[in-house]
Amino acid sequence: MLKRGQVAVFVIIAIVIVFAVILFFFLRRGVKVGVEEEFNPQSFVRACTKEAVQQALAIIMPQGGVIEPTNYKLYDGNKVAYLCYTNRYYEPCVNQQPLYVAHVAEEIKRYIAPKIDECFFSLEQEMVRQKYSFEQKGSGLAVNLEEGSIIVDIDREVTYGKESKEKVNDFRYQFISRIYELAKVAREIGNQEAQFCSFNTASYSTTYPEFDIDKKNVGFREGASSIYIIKDKLTEEELLIAVRSCQIPPGFLG
Repeated sequence: MLKRGQVAVFVIIAIVIVFAVILFFFLRRGVKVGVEEEFNPQSFVRACTKEAVQQALAIIMPQGGVIEPTNYKLYDGNKVAYLCYTNRYYEPCVNQQPLYVAHVAEEIKRYIAPKIDECFFSLEQEMVRQKYSFEQKGSGLAVNLEEGSIIVDIDREVTYGKESKEKVNDFRYQFISRIYELAKVAREIGNQEAQFCSFNTASYSTTYPEFDIDKKNVGFREGASSIYIIKDKLTEEELLIAVRSCQIPPGFLG
């Protein structure tokens, strides 16, 4: 009985050793367990769209919410677009973008539109590479700014598959950003400068402590202007705008 028990123990040990060796080589060869994850076109387009939106924000936020400013003030190497401007002395400025929030959304759309086309072209290439059939139609694009987010709605329909085909038309994405809130503050600054020739940064920041607003007086003589740096304390995003309003001629002593 003792010998039988010893034999049984040795057999069990041998089995364990063989199993351990097999497992070692199995893992070392990097054999994949399970099936390959199915390609997700929505995730692909989302990542591509997010990158385009981030690029747009990086360009427009130091430039007054504009992709290519034409009426601007140079500040810290950036062309900061005038949101409120007059070229006359003593007179209040004229708001250049009364619908400023919608204007910023349109600028983002203008920048990302060709990028979205590139996203879907890259999607098609990846699908073909993975042996999928691929068809797409539609070209609509909408960008809306809401509290705490940017909404990108891409009106396209994609049909793809290998043995069977799937249809996807839900390319609506939401990205976190406080550009909506910052644009509203900029709009208020422009409105007050146009009406009162000034904006009380300290008072506004006290009422709305989530924002830090700094006013810089730049330039001299005919080029004298103000740059407002509007910072959201939560996300640390910054939007710059330029204003030229109620300027006093050089040499005027009052």
